[in-house]
Amino acid sequence: MNRPVVMGFLGQTALRMHGRMSVHWERPQARAVLAVLLAHAGQRIPASTLTERAWPEERRPRNPASTLHTYTTRIRAALQAAGIAARLETVDGGYQLHADKNLIDYYRLRETISDSHRHARQNDHEKVCACIEQAIALWNDLPLADVHSPWADNWRRAVLADEWLPANDLLVDSYLELGQFDMALRRLNDLHREHGFTLSGTQRRLTLMTRLGRRDDAYLHYVSTRQRLLREGDDESADALKRHYDTLAAPAPRSTAHSAGTPPSSHSRVPRQLPRDVPNLIGRDALIGRLDAITGTTAADPSPAAVLLTGPPGIGKTTVAVRWAHRSAQRFPCGTLFTDLRGFAPGIPQTPAEVVDRFLAALDPSADQRFSTGNRTEQLRALLAERPALVILDNAANSDQIEPLLNLFASCVVLITSRNSLRKASTRYHFATLALHPLPLPAATALLSARIGDRAKYEPGPVRDLARRCGGLPLALALIAEHAASRTGVPLRGLATQLRDHDELLFLEHEADTPPAGLAAAFACSYEALSPSAQRTFRALGLHPGTDIGVHAAAACTGEPVAATRRNLDALHSAHLLEQREEIDRFHLHDLVHAYAAHLCAGQDHRAARHRIASFYLHSAARAHELVFPHRPGPPLPPVAPGCEPLTYATADEAEQWCLREAETLASVLRYATQHGLDDHAWPLPHTTLFVWDRHGRYPAIRAGLEIAAAAAARCGEREAEAGTLNDLGHTLMLMGEHDHVYRALDIISESDNPAFRVVVQLNVARLEHETQRLSTALDLLVRCDRLASELDDPGLEAGIAHQLGETLRAMHDRVAAQGHFERALRLREQVGDLPGQIAAHVELADLACLRDDHPAAQQHADQARTLLARSHDADARLRVLLLIARLRHEQENPDEAIQHAREAIALAYKTHNPVKHALALEILGKIYHAEGESGKACDAWTIAAGLLEGKEEHAATVRISRHLADINGAHTFVPAARDADALAADPAARINFTRK
Repeated sequence: MNRPVVMGFLGQTALRMHGRMSVHWERPQARAVLAVLLAHAGQRIPASTLTERAWPEERRPRNPASTLHTYTTRIRAALQAAGIAARLETVDGGYQLHADKNLIDYYRLRETISDSHRHARQNDHEKVCACIEQAIALWNDLPLADVHSPWADNWRRAVLADEWLPANDLLVDSYLELGQFDMALRRLNDLHREHGFTLSGTQRRLTLMTRLGRRDDAYLHYVSTRQRLLREGDDESADALKRHYDTLAAPAPRSTAHSAGTPPSSHSRVPRQLPRDVPNLIGRDALIGRLDAITGTTAADPSPAAVLLTGPPGIGKTTVAVRWAHRSAQRFPCGTLFTDLRGFAPGIPQTPAEVVDRFLAALDPSADQRFSTGNRTEQLRALLAERPALVILDNAANSDQIEPLLNLFASCVVLITSRNSLRKASTRYHFATLALHPLPLPAATALLSARIGDRAKYEPGPVRDLARRCGGLPLALALIAEHAASRTGVPLRGLATQLRDHDELLFLEHEADTPPAGLAAAFACSYEALSPSAQRTFRALGLHPGTDIGVHAAAACTGEPVAATRRNLDALHSAHLLEQREEIDRFHLHDLVHAYAAHLCAGQDHRAARHRIASFYLHSAARAHELVFPHRPGPPLPPVAPGCEPLTYATADEAEQWCLREAETLASVLRYATQHGLDDHAWPLPHTTLFVWDRHGRYPAIRAGLEIAAAAAARCGEREAEAGTLNDLGHTLMLMGEHDHVYRALDIISESDNPAFRVVVQLNVARLEHETQRLSTALDLLVRCDRLASELDDPGLEAGIAHQLGETLRAMHDRVAAQGHFERALRLREQVGDLPGQIAAHVELADLACLRDDHPAAQQHADQARTLLARSHDADARLRVLLLIARLRHEQENPDEAIQHAREAIALAYKTHNPVKHALALEILGKIYHAEGESGKACDAWTIAAGLLEGKEEHAATVRISRHLADINGAHTFVPAARDADALAADPAARINFTRK
């Protein structure tokens, strides 16, 4: 019986079984989702990524999470109904389709194409034809025909350019080799009809016409095509076409040696100079495929080309070059020439003359006797023109070392490896550049496992930890594998513990190597090749607390002008000691490169540089705060350090984005400042980012920063700063559902004579009393705070107190008084331009209107809140609005929209680590379900909400939710479905379900 096959990767997305359509999707969106899942079979796709890849931005659903949930549910049902052995699971906020890839036509097609290339290397043209004809049968349509997103367009272009068209070229070549000219012509016509003009297709058509004796037709086709290319400005394709036609029009082949692979004279021989191939090369298939495409090694004759493989030390450039050369050697019957130019190695780099002598001797052993020194270069050029070889120039130092050689190898495929970008040579000779990057963690883990051997199977956790520590550098992985191989009695977890420190890994070396061949030695060669000023900049980067750095921050490290620092960073980037990220002025250091730079700084006095670094980030963050929140005064700051230029920003959005982008670095700088005795910089730093991060719901980061800041302020003896920090920390913890630190702040601030500080701290104490249902105490404190704030003439502070008075009075059922305070809070916030505060006030006024059944007034406040939300990025404000609209739609008997907004609130509350709002959103969702007769789902939602509030001292909400559960359990007995904590975290709303007993 045939196995069921999931078809639809290359044709319309549908499920087929035994050749018949068994399920067809009516909605193209569902087909798009299934197509993307099939494209990533076996991989986890985050929900956001799945949304982006399935739909173009203008056609995405309003609620992607709900829509994805609907479609994935349908897909699961369809897979089950079709009897297909595939599972679609929700994993860590994404989706993962488990299926045998042999059931998916694209993977079968790709495997078939790979088989055809293997047969081509063995010159078995009949098997090549059989394989690719089988692939053609699988190709029903353009790939991902139902998906119209930018990602799908790029994916289609890549499949066509890198897989499908080269495979068809190989098929045509095999037909030509077998003399099946009619089949070759038919396929060329099909390709032209489907894909239009391609240079390779036109070249093969000319070859076919020539072999059929139709030289006049070939000439006319060549002339018309070349003239069209020149008119369109495609000079490169026109020249390539001319070279190909000139070869076909020549009266005799260029050399019998080239076709037969035998030397033209008794003096010459076929050199094979490749080093030994390295086994277990993992994660470089795409790169090797790009080399195939650029050099044309999938065709009968490789095209002359030069390619640069570049990347940082230890990335595996030589390994990839040697692997590709071994794999492609049969395409070069005149041999392979290899030399180490020693550009980044001990000893003197090779000169061009030495390379000429080496290659000439390899091609002709009698060269020393037959050629004088003066004409050896021309003799090598003539030999290679007659007998083109594959040439590998390994480990080039710079452009000057290779430029004299490139013209000699004009008829050859030349592969160059270098740690430098060789920009001058690349610009002059227009050769292709392929950059090698660190391996992703799965590939690095697989490579390390393969090299360690069977031991890796029994300790996968330590192997993964070791691979992660290497940061994807193949040299580091090889060193660890060798280290493990020489210590077979030591568990891998012990090695992982030993190599936890980057310094240990940095100085791990190949045993018995002289000179040393570890990472430090590899980095040292690149470092020593730098100019003195670039070396100074590199060492200074070792002082920076993070591995991502902007140009201005680097200038703070060096103490030099920004322009000079930028030039040195460009030199480091050209040497691949730095990576450039998405922005032109932003760079990244690999963890191990950063560790090496820090090692070079050890044992020296760097207090001034550390002072500049802390000062740069503190004052840059403070300027951002001033621009984004002009109505909120920032903390007092120490003066800007000499030699430091903090950032300035053109707009508030730019300032806010800097704070968000640098969040990880700012956290590192905070720890760095405390480690190096810069507490006067450490304690103000979290206060400069507090409101931006609060706006985006980054409460765990705020909490961690304020805890460090409180300790730093205490060490400085800044009692008011310590109290203010503890107050802010307590407020953050209340948002997270935890109550702590506020009373400690009150104890400290009682010693202060700063009335504003005392009012702010007492306000937070009042909030805490309110949350714990001590409403009378809270009201007394708030009345006192209100009186003091009016004397301070601080409208922002007065607004916060008025708002809290409204909340407390509403809880005490005095709704009229509560409304007056909310309206006063709104007026004051409009006065100071506090958008999140205005939104919060409108939400509360809408809620009061709902309580008195004044739905038009409630809707009016909701509309005003939504209008303001369009100008605010505040996460808490967005949460308030989502919860309000969910309640309103529930009151207006619009359950679909109510559920949608409640689910959005649940997702946002989870993302921002706000368990209280998370529970409130679940409470509303439960009410909606209960009203719709979905009592089981309501019970499930309230059970989760009760769990979120456990231990949070949210008495009012806890009591309400307990009553909901008691009421529902009085009528029925429900057992909530078992939930995995990680699965619930991935999609908290979508996981609500129930089982009725």
